[in-house]
Amino acid sequence: MLIKKMMAVMAMALVFICINSGTGYCEDNQQSTAENDKSASEVRPPSRYEKIYHDDEFTYLMDHESVRWITCDKMGDEPVVDVWIRIVENSDAAIAERHNPAKYYLEHYYMRTKKQQVQFMCELEVSNRPNNNVTQRRYDISNWEDLIPGSIEDELYRAVMKNIRIKPDGGRRYNPLDDVAEFARIYM
Repeated sequence: MLIKKMMAVMAMALVFICINSGTGYCEDNQQSTAENDKSASEVRPPSRYEKIYHDDEFTYLMDHESVRWITCDKMGDEPVVDVWIRIVENSDAAIAERHNPAKYYLEHYYMRTKKQQVQFMCELEVSNRPNNNVTQRRYDISNWEDLIPGSIEDELYRAVMKNIRIKPDGGRRYNPLDDVAEFARIYM
């Protein structure tokens, strides 16, 4: 019995190590040799904005540095996502992931996870750099809108929920591999 438990722990530890090390042994999509040959100087730092959705006209990028969980008046302690989305025309999308494009839009949303609702706060048309003098709509509990299936807000809501890196309590997002590591730690 003890040997079976040790074998199970070793197998889970191997899966955990393979997935986290990116060796390709546990993954279907191995990186090409050209990607592996890049020097450390060619690797660019992670961007503040991450592409989360695109359609025929625009690419939508989420600002990971400003996204946060907040609580709003008259909602008790229900956490709400406060997020800024950069919207860039597809012709400028490649530029947007690395630098500031000449023109883009910024939209500010509150997203309510329990009821799958959004509240649009403001939109800015930005040329070069945004100014800090934007007038936002005031938060109002009556301004929550239900998601309409297939709408841009629905797509953005789902993309933000999928790509958000923090939990409502401020910790990092849950990773199922944490359970494997904890199981391996207990049985070792």
